[in-house]
Amino acid sequence: MHADLYFQEGSSDKVYKINLDQHESYYKVRAQWGRRGNTLQEATKYLGESQRDAERTFNKLLNSKLSKGYSQVQYNERDIVIGEGFAAYDPGRTLAAGAHAINGRGFGAGSGKRDGTGSGHDPDEPLTPETFDSLLQYPSSMLDNSKPRSKGPTRRTPKGHTPLNVRRRLNLEPEECDKIFVPHLLKPANGKTTEMNRRVLNDFMRDNSYCAQEKKDGQHFTIKRVRDDVIVRNKLGKSVGFPPEIIKMLGEIEGDIHLDVEGIGKTYHIFDIMLLGDRDLTGYGYEDRYSKLVEIKSKLSLPVNGYSFKLVPLIKGTTAKTALHNRLTRKNKEGIVFKKLRAPYVSGARNDTMCKFKFYAELSARVCEGRVGKSSIGLELLNGDKWVKVGNCTVSAKKMYSIRPGMVVEIKYLYGYKGGSLYQPSFKEIRDDVLSSECSMDQIKYKSEEDD
Repeated sequence: MHADLYFQEGSSDKVYKINLDQHESYYKVRAQWGRRGNTLQEATKYLGESQRDAERTFNKLLNSKLSKGYSQVQYNERDIVIGEGFAAYDPGRTLAAGAHAINGRGFGAGSGKRDGTGSGHDPDEPLTPETFDSLLQYPSSMLDNSKPRSKGPTRRTPKGHTPLNVRRRLNLEPEECDKIFVPHLLKPANGKTTEMNRRVLNDFMRDNSYCAQEKKDGQHFTIKRVRDDVIVRNKLGKSVGFPPEIIKMLGEIEGDIHLDVEGIGKTYHIFDIMLLGDRDLTGYGYEDRYSKLVEIKSKLSLPVNGYSFKLVPLIKGTTAKTALHNRLTRKNKEGIVFKKLRAPYVSGARNDTMCKFKFYAELSARVCEGRVGKSSIGLELLNGDKWVKVGNCTVSAKKMYSIRPGMVVEIKYLYGYKGGSLYQPSFKEIRDDVLSSECSMDQIKYKSEEDD
């Protein structure tokens, strides 16, 4: 069972999540907390064989937070506050609204998880691989290399995103690794030279097996709702806090759903869908998955308290893709994404089926002091008659010997923040043919504001 709480007052916007999970021979109560949108801290509050003690710990945490002003997220307008008493399980009786069972034991409304594993599985159904196909991304058997793998579709996971590495990085127990979902990541397509970039773009534009989309500059999330359980994870698979409005925005969708989105402010830009109802869509081609998004678009477009979902347009054909590229560069957008229309969704993959091309800009800057003790240089630009520092840039130790304050260098960067610094600057070369007076602020390509 679980409870999601939040606290909003002034500049404070915090979340607190409590989960009671039943494992094969023990019970575990976990708490997660932190600022909304950030990676949550986590601690085990109870670990033992007593179900009663686990329930008592759960309720103590919940009541403590409610007394401190936290509010509880309401799922589908149902009361999910957990009380001290729990109704006994009766096979012939329908549980109260919002109430679920954990391995045959009736619990109060809003427990959300039926078998204590967090999967949302009905305990009356057999635990088969088919049952969990759309829920579990990393089966526990994959952690044991001595066991043969099934002959199903190949799920390629790059270095750093294998189940064992995910488990170690997030400090998870083996059975908890089943709950981690790492999204399909975008592979960088930028070349090392302007000519290489020109060839890469030309190939993608002419290849009609690829579509194009705008690359958004936000945080990569996956949003999953199974039964009444909503989980939002970042690209590392870590659970993060989310606004309760997301639950209401998903309310029009029938059944389970799993979305791949980019969050910018209060807008969640939808790129992909992996689960809809009882259908696992990860094996479908991207164009087919996108068509499912189009079908449910009207149910996802209803804003709630300023929060909203927006479907990112899919562009096909050389002429249309070229027009999109030109429009994005003209508006100083971050980049363009190319996806193979028949590409399946592979958790943790970073391959040629989904690529990103960033629109880097260049400028000349004067060198100033960088970070102390680091192999870096400071960068400054002329604003009228005043020099303004616009950030630091890492430089290899070998090149540092030839760079001195006052020199002019060429810098490649993604964009600049107004009143701030350059984003993702990288050293290109020393420019002894450029005067320091030419290093003006007018060169900066500023970060684009999101269109309404």
